[in-house]
Amino acid sequence: MKWEIDTKTKHLSLDGHYHISFDRLTEDDWFRHLSEKSWVDMREILPAFVAAYDAAGIPLSKQFFERHKVAFFRRAEEDYEILAQNLCSEKVHGGKLLWSLTYAFRASDACIDEILEDQYNFHPHSVISAIYNVGDAYSKHVVSRAIRVVSDELRHPTDPNLSIFEYREHHWLRTPNCGRKTMDLIVASLKSLIGKRMELSNGNV
Repeated sequence: MKWEIDTKTKHLSLDGHYHISFDRLTEDDWFRHLSEKSWVDMREILPAFVAAYDAAGIPLSKQFFERHKVAFFRRAEEDYEILAQNLCSEKVHGGKLLWSLTYAFRASDACIDEILEDQYNFHPHSVISAIYNVGDAYSKHVVSRAIRVVSDELRHPTDPNLSIFEYREHHWLRTPNCGRKTMDLIVASLKSLIGKRMELSNGNV
């Protein structure tokens, strides 16, 4: 989004088509109003209005910045809701437009839950079964230890911000009682589980 200050006509021009005269700069909460317009970049609005206030000789205030902050985060939340809805439509429903009110106004959490349930939500029992299936090439001791390590991580994750499918070698090696052989079995089991899920989602049974 481009903006410019015209000191001759005394107005702020946004994107070449939206004009706000200097004498109207303080008559409304412009940040809230403009945050509702999809073409507005909320990151650019702040320096644009700072420049307009300076050109108009209007002192800045803490309230001025607070209004922008509120509008900025409100817009970010709305953008995230739309992003989650579109992603759910694409991944779960094949890009079909879902016009029912139930889908049109779903919260992002509901969309994310549907994405996870459709493709990525593995039951703990599935993970344990995968370890048994892949574990033929490993000793019983390693299989038992791998099951214990994964079970503990599912209950009390070392890094709550990650799922076990996002763990890398250094994550597993930091967990209690997880040596390299145990880690190798766990990683192979998770890859096997993901591979089977991908085959099912692609229709290859």
